Formats: sequence, structure tokens, C-alpha cells
Amino acid sequence: TGLHQWGAVTLFHGLPSDRVRTIKQTGDGTMWFGTEAGLARLDGRRTQAVNDPALPTGRVLALETDSNGALWVGTEGGAARLLNGSFESIGPTLGQTVSSIIAPEPKRVLMATEQGQIFDCRAGSDNSLRVDPLLNTPLQSADRERPGALIITSLALVNNEVLAGTHSRGVLKIENGSAEPLQIRPMVYFVNALATD
Repeated sequence: TGLHQWGAVTLFHGLPSDRVRTIKQTGDGTMWFGTEAGLARLDGRRTQAVNDPALPTGRVLALETDSNGALWVGTEGGAARLLNGSFESIGPTLGQTVSSIIAPEPKRVLMATEQGQIFDCRAGSDNSLRVDPLLNTPLQSADRERPGALIITSLALVNNEVLAGTHSRGVLKIENGSAEPLQIRPMVYFVNALATD
């Protein structure tokens, strides 16, 4: 049997913040950390903060990898994709807080925002992106104490239906540009995470 050793990765080791929100490993073995102060990478020897002009600044709330080996980064200022060593910002998401990213199918990524919108990103054969909003208008909160945009916390694709977990409106089924509540008993209004098994 092998000897396993555990340790901590902290500010001392090069993280931009000790508050880590998400972790993902890419196919090359690199560990990526989404922190309160930005993105960091650990290549097995050293940890370093990532600063790139195409990477929106601020908190990193979501990380995902897709079947092409790309890393998708959701920040409080928008999203970016890292493919073949280069970051590319996802234009329609800029200025929005990307709270959830899933890669449910090859060449397809879905992203949700805290401003009540969901984006469908599809990669062409040349890896160019087409980004379309799934909702005709951003969703609104049902919480009277916090009116405004609906915070979408999580996404899942189940039987070709996009489901969104939300704060104040439970689980919604997204279809034809609008959202319908999913009937769950007992009714749940605040959903922090969705996952498929």
C-alpha cells in the first residue's frame, strides 16, 4: 500500500485568498482553486494566482471542465474559458455574477447567473463559441424582502430538460424562453445545489 500524505494549501503557499469556493482538476493534473480573491492554480509543485486580461476579476464562484479539456471559470464579473493555454472571456456574461456552470453534453456548457439569466454555450468544430440566453427576460425573485433579479444557484440537465435551483422560487424547469416551477413535495423555496446521478 502507498503512503498518503495530506497538507494544506493556503495564502502562505500562493493562494490569493484562504476562502476557497470551488476546486476542479483538469486533464493535465493541474488543480484549480476558485477563491474570494480570484483564480489560482497548483501544478503539483507550486501554487500561483492567475492574472489574465481575458479573465474577469473578482470572486470565483464556479469552475467546470468540458469534454474538450477546457476549464470554464465563473466569476462575479462574468465567465471565461481556458482552452489550449489561452483564456477567452464570454462576452454576454460580462458584468454578471456567474454562480453555476455545468457541461452536460459534449461541446455544450450551461451557465447561470445571480442576475436571473442562463446562458447556453455551444462550441463549433473549430471551438468557436455561440452563446445564447435561455430566458427571454431575466427571472425575478419571489422574496418580498429582496426584490429584483432571481439568484440561480445551480443547474442540471435531466431528460433533456434544463432545471435551475434558485433562492426563493425553488426548482424551475426552463423551456421555450421561460421558467415553470417544478412540483416537488414538500415545496422547497431555497435550493443551494442540484446534481444528477
